[in-house]
Amino acid sequence: MAPRAPDSSVQNSLLLHSNSVAIASFAAMEKGTLVVFAAGNHGPLFGTVDNGFPWVLTVGASTTNRWFAGILTLGNGLNITGWSLFPGTISSLQNLPLVSEDEPLLIIYAENDKKPLASIKFQQAIIGTSPSPKPALLKAKYPKWSPAAIRSAIITTANSLDDAMKPIRDNAFDYSMDATPLATGAGFIDLNKALVPGLIYDSTPQHYVVH
Repeated sequence: MAPRAPDSSVQNSLLLHSNSVAIASFAAMEKGTLVVFAAGNHGPLFGTVDNGFPWVLTVGASTTNRWFAGILTLGNGLNITGWSLFPGTISSLQNLPLVSEDEPLLIIYAENDKKPLASIKFQQAIIGTSPSPKPALLKAKYPKWSPAAIRSAIITTANSLDDAMKPIRDNAFDYSMDATPLATGAGFIDLNKALVPGLIYDSTPQHYVVH
């Protein structure tokens, strides 16, 4: 979920045990829900990020967007791309009998092939349009993961380079210089890597209380 904190400047000035947004998001985390907050619009000065609690995922705006696709591959090699958040696995949806004929290309293929088959690939990140709920997709694939594990997978696989494989530029300086980690955070989210993150770091609610 992505709630909007009321009077964020006031909330950010409060200690955590007095901050209603921090308390509510901590309670959600205890129940297994990863809370996603916007970093706010108070930049570009330092120390202006809203909702920087360690148990939430704080996301800033960028100029690189992605959407999630399902790619249908027909038996003749033709690929058809469409929207999909279904967390299916590639191996479970290969070479299936083609029974749906809702698209003209499917009709042509089905009518002219003696044994029409199709395979579907899910969880494909496509660059070019507005972002989709990445944490929800990770939770769908790994339902036993904690909010900390999902956040770890996203952050540790983020890319410090832009889509041209160059350092991220800082819009606070009209893109005239490279952005520092204080501006970029972990970097751009790379969903395909986040889905297979390798090592992840987990935390329990008690870890946050102790520290």
